[in-house]
Amino acid sequence: MTLEKMIFIPIIVVCAFICRKDKNVTMLIILYLIIEALNIAIQKASMQWGYLYYLRCIAFDLLFITAIFARRGIAHLIAAIPIDKVQQTGEAWVRAFRHSIFDMAIIGIIFCGMIISTICMIEGFLYYQWLIDTTWFIDNTFDRMQWIVQGATVIYIILLTCSSSLNRKKYRIA
Repeated sequence: MTLEKMIFIPIIVVCAFICRKDKNVTMLIILYLIIEALNIAIQKASMQWGYLYYLRCIAFDLLFITAIFARRGIAHLIAAIPIDKVQQTGEAWVRAFRHSIFDMAIIGIIFCGMIISTICMIEGFLYYQWLIDTTWFIDNTFDRMQWIVQGATVIYIILLTCSSSLNRKKYRIA
């Protein structure tokens, strides 16, 4: 597990706890945590894939973007599970579902990560084919850029949590 994951995941879990009354935000954060857990689970194995490691990064970014757009469908699937508490949670998520400008913000952040991973994959492929001599972008820039993308994602989640909390207090939502 990378250092940014060890630092950022507890912060995201705390944010999920703080905004638990806003079902829309909670679902988004839980989906992010599930996708990150899958990402972490296969990260060690994928490190040996060479330049295809970056394809895994792109795939997980696409998975999260798909999850953002498919939240209503995912909520319907969860509501169909015949366990009372799970079914109630899924139904609450279906009722609370709405797209917001915050969704477009996280998609922009994730898209930046996809661009970085695509550049690295192309550079790795060119290096693997002996068309270039060094992998400058991968060696000098990829880790820093991933830190920035991960940090921006966590800042986004913190701002989303604060916005959710402020809206609840402003409109007296219990």
